[in-house]
Amino acid sequence: MVCRKFCIFAPDEPYKSKDMTTAATTTATPDTFTLTVPKADTAFLKTIAKKMGWTLKSNRRKMSAYERSLDDERNGRVNHYESSEEFFKKMGI
Repeated sequence: MVCRKFCIFAPDEPYKSKDMTTAATTTATPDTFTLTVPKADTAFLKTIAKKMGWTLKSNRRKMSAYERSLDDERNGRVNHYESSEEFFKKMGI
C-alpha cells in the first residue's frame, strides 16, 4: 500500500455553516495533525479539506538525483556493460 503524509491545519477563522440560520461556530484555536493516508484516498481528503476550509501541506520530500541513483542501484535498475560496443549492440545501434 502506498501512503502519503499530510499535515492538516484548521482555519484561522471559526467554521461557519453555509446556512446562516444555523451558524455553528467553534472558538477553538487551530490545531495541526499529521495523517498517513493511502494514495487512493488522497483526492477525497483534499476535497474534504477544501470544503472545510482547512490547509493541507504534503510532507513528502523529493529525493535528490544522488538518492534516486542509489535507489536505482539497490532495486536493480542499473545495467552494466563490458564495453561501449556491447552497449551499442544491446541498444540495436
